[in-house]
Amino acid sequence: MNLIIAIVPVLSLIVLMAFFKMSGDKSSIISLVVTMLIAFFGFHFPLDDLLFSFLYGAMKAVSPILIIILMAIFSYNVLLKTEKMEIIKQQFSSISTYMGIRRIARGYGRIWNSRSHSCCHSD
Repeated sequence: MNLIIAIVPVLSLIVLMAFFKMSGDKSSIISLVVTMLIAFFGFHFPLDDLLFSFLYGAMKAVSPILIIILMAIFSYNVLLKTEKMEIIKQQFSSISTYMGIRRIARGYGRIWNSRSHSCCHSD
């Protein structure tokens, strides 16, 4: 019986996405609620343990993404301070004579420059 109850959250996610054509974010939130209700009522899981498990899972899922984003910003700022970003821009512009690629590379630099000057800088 426990196996059947434990399969319900996975099946709810599959059914919501495959048969009801619901988006992944909505169906995963609904499946999360179903999972929490099954854990609380079906397995008599304590409420505080349930909430702490949710917070632990959320932090474990989000923290690698945040670390990657922070390291990318840090690397970009180091490239700006050492003025090595100009070398990278020159390398991108020498890849192709097609102006579209040059515009993309130039636009990428402008986006990062505008973001890096608008926040996170304390000179």
